[in-house]
Amino acid sequence: QELHIEGDSAEGYLFPATYEFVENADAREIVRRQKVEFDKRLASLEEIYPGGRGELARTLSWSLRELVILASMVEKEAVVDDERPQIASVFLNRLRDPDFNPKLLQCDPTASYGCIRAKELSENMPAGCTHFKGKPLPEVNNDPTNEYSTYTHKGLPPGPISNPGMKSLSGVLAPTISRHLYFVARGGGRHAFSETYEGHQGAVKAGKDVPPR
Repeated sequence: QELHIEGDSAEGYLFPATYEFVENADAREIVRRQKVEFDKRLASLEEIYPGGRGELARTLSWSLRELVILASMVEKEAVVDDERPQIASVFLNRLRDPDFNPKLLQCDPTASYGCIRAKELSENMPAGCTHFKGKPLPEVNNDPTNEYSTYTHKGLPPGPISNPGMKSLSGVLAPTISRHLYFVARGGGRHAFSETYEGHQGAVKAGKDVPPR
């Protein structure tokens, strides 16, 4: 409440950067400083992309919380920085396209986060997380008892799944203008992006041989 964060966790708002603290610094002060840094960095991005948050609010009725959730997903999905706006566009296209149904974002890291969160907070472990070892196996992704699974639950997960940096936040504020609805890893930290499911299936089969687009 003090830091004006929606939800029951500061996940997503603890800006990832290098900080200097005195030994045995109060954990609350560390969190405060990270949130202040988040606010400063976000404000600087809003000056660069002044219409970004307004567009998200206009088309999806999003507040800051939804922006941070999507940026946290982009943070975990992307490997190379220049793909962050492209990955953001895929998720946004799925949410905005009236013909794309059901609105499943199918982001592997969200389901994995559900397992990690349950373990760290000693919550009831989702059924599919019983044998979770860090990899997003089908039983993890397709578990309806995992509220963070974007394979079984429509739209965004309940909260951020990481603390996004500048590149991921800017990717959501200024996503690539595209019609892409799918992407798949093709090696070297890069992805193949497709507009249709048929194109996506071809990219999946081609694997690492898919040429850059």
